[in-house]
Amino acid sequence: MSPIALRHARSVREIMTPEPVCVGTDASMRELVGLLREHDVSGLPVIAADGRVVGVVSITDLFRRTADSIVEAGSDTPLERLLEEAPSPLRSSMLDDEPFGGGDDGELEAMEDAFGPPDVTVAELMTPEALTCDAGSDAASLAHRMAEQGVHRAIVIDAGGGAVGIVTSLDLLRAYPDANGSGPSRR
Repeated sequence: MSPIALRHARSVREIMTPEPVCVGTDASMRELVGLLREHDVSGLPVIAADGRVVGVVSITDLFRRTADSIVEAGSDTPLERLLEEAPSPLRSSMLDDEPFGGGDDGELEAMEDAFGPPDVTVAELMTPEALTCDAGSDAASLAHRMAEQGVHRAIVIDAGGGAVGIVTSLDLLRAYPDANGSGPSRR
């Protein structure tokens, strides 16, 4: 183990956000967008009726849904134009890497138009099989898994598969500010 890793050895429990907001598989797209806005987050664990984590849903999934709908309609629009035409809260979140928030009901309705009918459920939008770990896992190992899989959040689960926490890329950056060897960030 490198000196940096030894100096910063931490468990997931130390860096996770406990008791994450979760969304059910049967929640509507409108409910999902409302939760993302209300809690100022860009993604949520998805849980089954029995409380087990069955996936994760994020702004990226909403964007994919929009892009897929445009492609299915026969558009050959370049990605840059799709981003420009995306509803403003989604566009700013994708381009500025900001949590999803703000916007008014008109923008929410525009998002519903872009994503399909209001009865679209989280089950149709989510990424199944979220990256999960337990609270006792090594945070550095989790960071490697997240990087290898190209994901921005891991769901911390209990023995029954229920969500007890969440670790995001930002949590890892805060926990390991000098992991690149340049020393702690000073702002």
